[in-house]
Amino acid sequence: MGANHQITPRPAFLLAMELISLVFHVAYCTANESWRDASPPNTAKWLEYSLTAALGVLALIPPTTFPTCDAYAATLVGVVSGGVLQQQAGKYLDIAGFEGLVYDPDKGNKWRVRFMFWGAVVWQIVEVVLVWEFSDTPGVGRRILVLLPYFVFYPAFGALCFFRLWEIRPRRHYDYTGGSSTGDGKESNAFRYCFEGLYSLLGTVAKITLLITTCVDLYAGHAYAQWVGLGSALCGCAAMAQGFMICYQQK
Repeated sequence: MGANHQITPRPAFLLAMELISLVFHVAYCTANESWRDASPPNTAKWLEYSLTAALGVLALIPPTTFPTCDAYAATLVGVVSGGVLQQQAGKYLDIAGFEGLVYDPDKGNKWRVRFMFWGAVVWQIVEVVLVWEFSDTPGVGRRILVLLPYFVFYPAFGALCFFRLWEIRPRRHYDYTGGSSTGDGKESNAFRYCFEGLYSLLGTVAKITLLITTCVDLYAGHAYAQWVGLGSALCGCAAMAQGFMICYQQK
């Protein structure tokens, strides 16, 4: 595998993922206040998610496992298209949580929220299957370890979204500054900023662990990458656990 890295675009996908993330985060920190505002829709945030999530998946799919170049190209187009639609669903859920549409008495809003959420879940399952099937890592156990950062942290975005929407259910009668919900299915300010921080932390953890493990896989081989994948996934989980603890202390 290491010898083939010069004929695969995977390093380019990794580099593009990190550069796009860097550019957007510099913009968040230096641009006008609207870019840093947690109130949705933050179009820039969801554009970054769409681009970097798709590039991260493409970096995991080696062209050598496809019978033809056309099959590889078609898969890339499908992954990017599905990923963009998935992030647009996430953007809708972001707005729905902020505006209290998740538990709106209007059944139309409820079903739209459910359709967006479960549609994103279905695509995540399809994406996981694609990554697994087209991986060139031999052996089930070794393949799981090499891809472990992806298997853990990419689906974690959906789990975090579900947990956030569950926490703002209307029967939680907290005041606007203290708890998860305002009592009407809308988020409190403290809770929203807390989860924005968790999303940012998860995105950083996912990108870094994916970058490290995939680079080791490309240039050092599967035997080393399996342990790097395991170690980076454990370190990432520890970082997320710490983030959750800080979040709930603040909320």
